[in-house]
Amino acid sequence: MRVGSVKMPIYGALIARFIFLLVLYSLLRLGFYLGNQSLFPNISTSQFSSIFLGGIKFDLSALLYINILYILLQVLPFSFRYHVLYQKVAKWLFIVTNSVGIAANLIDIAYYKFTLKRTTGTVFSQFINEQNKWKLTVDFLLGYWYLLVLFIFLIYLFIRLYDCIRLKNPMKRNARYYLGHTILFFAFAYLTVVGMRGGWRHSTRPITLSNAGEFVQSPNQMSIVLNTPFAIIRTLKAVSLKPVHYYDEATLQGIYNTIHLPHDTAAFKPLNVVF
Repeated sequence: MRVGSVKMPIYGALIARFIFLLVLYSLLRLGFYLGNQSLFPNISTSQFSSIFLGGIKFDLSALLYINILYILLQVLPFSFRYHVLYQKVAKWLFIVTNSVGIAANLIDIAYYKFTLKRTTGTVFSQFINEQNKWKLTVDFLLGYWYLLVLFIFLIYLFIRLYDCIRLKNPMKRNARYYLGHTILFFAFAYLTVVGMRGGWRHSTRPITLSNAGEFVQSPNQMSIVLNTPFAIIRTLKAVSLKPVHYYDEATLQGIYNTIHLPHDTAAFKPLNVVF
């Protein structure tokens, strides 16, 4: 056994890794708050506790969305999931997808002060026509190099902690084993859907950005409750405003002439003329 590693059942390993992610997202939330503390004045200790506890709900939802494929690979009730190559592919899927989520949260620590909101799905349309994307990226990394260093450190720590957990490979795989793991498969599927939606009641609608208002006393504090991956995921299908054309120019002029030419015999005075 490797030094500092521990063997766990596959379901226990999955839960342990998610607990680490939840802790990491809470630390990123703390970093987001400290990096923009001047924009969130007068938050009491009780408010702060409510914000962080409420944030776990949104963190769990975002992490379940991000890791849905990884979860599926781990809970499939078949013996091939213990194969070394299978687990190696699953490991790097887990690391790469969560690295994107970590990076998004770190970027908003610096970017929030310019937009005063968490980055949403509209970011893709905002930058799609930019001709100097690479220059903007390089300038951002140079200007906030400490966030890049922190990102590298967190990913290194992330990989080390992942490797600290090793899977117990059960030797006996009889009918009872497959039945039990099939039941666990459906249990995890149900809990995953519940976590994504943010509740288990039939009447519960999937949580969205506005639900963060339940844990704050002023609207701007909602950005602390939220995390960036959740904000992006929940707004990817947001309807963007599209130009509409109800009338052509000729028809519009027949209804109402928007150019008004006043008839006045007095001399023109160039006062209060606004273009």
